[in-house]
Amino acid sequence: MPATDRVKLKTETRGGAGRGQGRKTIASGGTKRVNVTIDDASRERLLLIGGGNLSAGIRIAAEAYPLE
Repeated sequence: MPATDRVKLKTETRGGAGRGQGRKTIASGGTKRVNVTIDDASRERLLLIGGGNLSAGIRIAAEAYPLE
């Protein structure tokens, strides 16, 4: 029996993050994690606007707000 048959060769490595791992971004321009402090009423309203997703509610409200 050849030596290579008796010894299992390591074919995979472990440790560290792989490329392409994790949840994909939902916004076309990418997103950035930030902390926001809001009152309970605003939180509930933004959850309704975003269909239960607070971040989506914030994005929708921001898009609806006129800059000029």
